[in-house]
Amino acid sequence: MKKELKLMKGNEALAEASIRAGCDGYFGYPITPQSEILEYLTEHAYKKTGMVVLQAESEVASINMIYGAAGTGKKVMTTSSSPGISLMQEGISYIACAELPCLLVNVMRGGPGLGTIQPSQGDYFQTVKGGGHGDYRLITLAPSTVQEMVDFVKLGFDLAFKYRNPVMILADGALGQMMEKVELFEAVPRSNEIPEWATVGKHKERERNVITSLHMQPEKMEEINHHLQNKYKEIEKNEIRYEMIDCEDADIILVAFGLVARICSKAANIARDKGLKVGVFRP
Repeated sequence: MKKELKLMKGNEALAEASIRAGCDGYFGYPITPQSEILEYLTEHAYKKTGMVVLQAESEVASINMIYGAAGTGKKVMTTSSSPGISLMQEGISYIACAELPCLLVNVMRGGPGLGTIQPSQGDYFQTVKGGGHGDYRLITLAPSTVQEMVDFVKLGFDLAFKYRNPVMILADGALGQMMEKVELFEAVPRSNEIPEWATVGKHKERERNVITSLHMQPEKMEEINHHLQNKYKEIEKNEIRYEMIDCEDADIILVAFGLVARICSKAANIARDKGLKVGVFRP
């Protein structure tokens, strides 16, 4: 699959990007406003690359399938929306503390509870503060365009394997449903390389790998916690990304991520036309 310029819906663009990024397996459950991801992958993924696509019986099942599949060292991902991501929190905690790479996508709904399909900032704290249990953090990428929905899939897998940490793409319903022009990157060959930490059975030349986030000895648990916190500091040092729009002379700075940042950028332009010095900071 060569580079391509297409008009695509955000959800379908992200799904196509996951195929091109060399994803080995997708395990998920349908929920609006992201059901097109599962539908697109079901139709196209296996035919294009042999990628495994499985609809689980629930969000809880799908995140635990991710846990098992990520342990084999393969590129795996799931997608859901706000209520579904809430159901996945326990599994995400285990995956993060077992240091397994995977890609998670939250196409947020707006508002509390079940919410609506619109621009949203609602799942911010759940995502960046470690919504489950345990002292863990997710690497979070927040697209504001359909092009970034594409680009962040490849980047997300790269960061997940670089740091052995789950990566969350934090989008929203409006971004998932809107159509924009995108440039699709050339397909990455699916890798047969097995990481040294992967659980792929007992080899003659080494001991078996055991992946767990459960350690009963206080000394071991303390050691792991220190290791994780040091890793998060390293990620914070190396990987912070942000965009500053007209902040140099701003008296007022609006802070927002995702599609809402684009809305704020338009609002800032209108304010500047009225003589107010407004800028936008987009993490």
